[in-house]
Order: sequence, then C-alpha cells, then structure tokens
Amino acid sequence: DFLRSKTKENSIGITRKKPLNILILYDNKFIHSNTIMDHLKCFAFYSRNNILYAIATDKATCAMNLSLFDTIIIHSSIQLGCHTKLSPSYEESLKKFHGLKILFVQNEYDTTENVRQRIESLGVHIVFTCVPAEHLEAVYPLSRFPHVEFIPTLTAYVPSYLEDYTTPKPLSERTFVIGYR
Repeated sequence: DFLRSKTKENSIGITRKKPLNILILYDNKFIHSNTIMDHLKCFAFYSRNNILYAIATDKATCAMNLSLFDTIIIHSSIQLGCHTKLSPSYEESLKKFHGLKILFVQNEYDTTENVRQRIESLGVHIVFTCVPAEHLEAVYPLSRFPHVEFIPTLTAYVPSYLEDYTTPKPLSERTFVIGYR
C-alpha cells in the first residue's frame, strides 16, 4: 500500500495509526467531465487520510507550505505532457518537496518524452499509468527510471452511484445503443 498510515506510539506504549496529509493538484478546467470529477472525489470519499485539493495550473500560485503534506498527487487533469499546464509556482514548489510524489497520467501516446522528462524533473516516485505492464519497459525503461514505481491503471472506473445499473436493459428498451463511458 503506497499510502500506508504512519504510526505513532502514545504515552502508554500503544501504537495508533495517524492519517496522512495528502494534497491533490488538479486543473479546474477539466472538472466538467463526470469521469474526472468522480476520480477526484473518490480520494476524499474512500480514503481515511486527510485530503486537500489545489488548482495548480496556469498562473496559480503555491502559497502553502508543502512540507505540511506527506504526499502530493498530481492528477491526470494536469497534462504533464504539455509544459504549460502546471503553473511555474507549483512546478518549483514540487521540485523542492521531499515527500512522496504520485502522478496519474493518461494519453501517454501523445508527447511521451515530455511526460518522461517531467517525471524526472519533478522527482515523481509513483506513476499510475495506462501502459499495460508487459509494455512498461518500452515506454518507461528501468535504466532511466530505476527509482520510480509504475502501476498500470484504467482511465476510469464505474462510480458507486452507477453500481445499480449492472443488469443491462434489453436493446428494445435502451435509449442509447452505443455509448462511451
């Protein structure tokens, strides 16, 4: 588990779990998509950690002390393949941050080398990637990324509010015959 809870021993020797402070950086211009909003919300909904969110694109200024966080997640709504997407202020602050840095990336077929360079320059530790495990070496060679963990993931999941729709309707009752996400 990459977000293991920290433990702290209290005065009588009992160890208790302490929630992590996690900052999620995102681009607010992409939250009109239910898929992106659902993904962003799932961290706060399903995690027992302290989750905070910050818009970190364009001219956003990083006015907070990032050392207050254990982990920073760079959400896929920030397209790291485009150098202009992450604000210069957040970029510089991220480079100085010494905690765990996690990146969710999509569309790796486009500007792949830019994404690789940003992983290196920002010092990302864990990348959730759309690249299947059997092809990781071709896209992210171990010789180039020896200290980065790449975890294959999907671009989207079925949100909990759609779980009741598991039994498909007969074709004659469907509004849409072809759909996407």
